[in-house]
Amino acid sequence: KIPPRVSLKVEPLLSMQEGEEQRIVCEAKGYYPLDVEIRWYKQKAVLSNQRVVTPLPKQLSHSMLSGQKVNRDGTYSVSAFFYLQASLGDSGKQFTCSVFHQSLSEPIKESFILRNRCV
Repeated sequence: KIPPRVSLKVEPLLSMQEGEEQRIVCEAKGYYPLDVEIRWYKQKAVLSNQRVVTPLPKQLSHSMLSGQKVNRDGTYSVSAFFYLQASLGDSGKQFTCSVFHQSLSEPIKESFILRNRCV
């Protein structure tokens, strides 16, 4: 069993104007065997030095998988993406890509925070 390497194709703090849309991609590479589960979550961002009860993350239902491929060494790669439309209500929210594979005891998580730019 080989665990995936997970990367987000977006900067950790994503600045967008309201109404702007961007394709957000999370990539899992080099894992074996094939079965992998990728989920996107959205939650209110909480600063780690504050003792705050984090609200439960909400799973995004509109993400898609694309380009599952076999690598030369027999491992697999896949991307999961969704289209993020910046809205005022989502400013300051944290979006997390969670990748689960049987080689892992818990999911690998990569996150970014959306910040709305005022025009």
